[in-house]
Amino acid sequence: VRLRVLAEYADGAPQDEARAMRIAPGAPVWIREVLMSVDGVDSVPARSLTPLAASHGAWQGMRRLRTRPLADMLYHDRTVIRSPFACRRLASPVPFHAPALG
Repeated sequence: VRLRVLAEYADGAPQDEARAMRIAPGAPVWIREVLMSVDGVDSVPARSLTPLAASHGAWQGMRRLRTRPLADMLYHDRTVIRSPFACRRLASPVPFHAPALG
């Protein structure tokens, strides 16, 4: 298994993701987009968001993961409390669509 970081950046939360996070649309968030490959085959795109303030607090480790999976934080850092995972079909106009396809 190989993890490739496609992007990490601060941005305003898109409306659908803001709703899922129960924050205001456009609220500042930290975004991490990765692509996991299994046996050399790109298999799992993932996009993780946290409120920008939290990325300097309990979620600050998210900024230092580099090529380690987010699971390193989720299952080993007792200060991190996460919301349920959410899944969606990866298709246009989903913001992550183009970068995930390369």
